[in-house]
Amino acid sequence: MDLLNKDQNRNNNLTTTITQWLRQADLVADIGRIVAVVLLALGLGLIYNAVFIWPVQQNAPVADQSSTINKITMRRAYQLAQQHEAIIVDTQEPEVYAQEHIAGAMNLPFGEFEAYYPDFATQVKTTETLILYCEPGCMSKDVVADELIARGYQNISLMDEGIEEWRGAGYSIASNGGRE
Repeated sequence: MDLLNKDQNRNNNLTTTITQWLRQADLVADIGRIVAVVLLALGLGLIYNAVFIWPVQQNAPVADQSSTINKITMRRAYQLAQQHEAIIVDTQEPEVYAQEHIAGAMNLPFGEFEAYYPDFATQVKTTETLILYCEPGCMSKDVVADELIARGYQNISLMDEGIEEWRGAGYSIASNGGRE
């Protein structure tokens, strides 16, 4: 019996200690402070985004917002060009273009883009379908595509094949100013 009383006394003492601690801690006030800090942090985050992040996103170039660049097969590019539904654009340097290029392709070289673009823009509407090419592994078509998207062109496809593959498929090429 004595052992039972000791356990009860320990439990009573523990309950009394916890009760006193809870009264001193004032949990309601502590929870209120925690909620206030969390709300303050959220508010500061929203203000930061409104001032620094969202305006930058709103002024992002067109390419970053919605335009995408598609890949196109050589066969599909040929079909669209034959049906006059697309313009093929050679993005290689003028000297390379002059040696040989896809018959009917326009030249818009990435290295001289700014010099060639005004004439290109007078001939090609931003709504036209464009198919850009250079040699396999060449990145100039990607650079020119980004520049065109930044200027409002929306329907751009990249053809990975170059002049050798085009010739190998039996499609027309132009060389030294003449047709082959």
